Amino acid sequence: MGSLTVWNYAWGLGSTPKVTAECGDTHVYKTTVRTTFPGFLLGLITLGIVVPAHVDYVCAAEAGTIEGAPPPPSPPTPPDSGRASPP
Repeated sequence: MGSLTVWNYAWGLGSTPKVTAECGDTHVYKTTVRTTFPGFLLGLITLGIVVPAHVDYVCAAEAGTIEGAPPPPSPPTPPDSGRASPP
């Protein structure tokens, strides 16, 4: 898991590098973007020209990597005896 601060300029027309560059060859699994109160005030004062945002991200696992143990097999179901169940 990583985090970085991105700066959006001119209402999102320009911004800092994307999070995908941080993960290298893997994809981004999950992101959370939030703005702090001082960042909100900066965006308010500049009318949205400059707005910082804090991004928390989790990169996906490498291909073929399984984390954790597989689930246990389910118990076998008894065969149907063909009798109708009592009402």
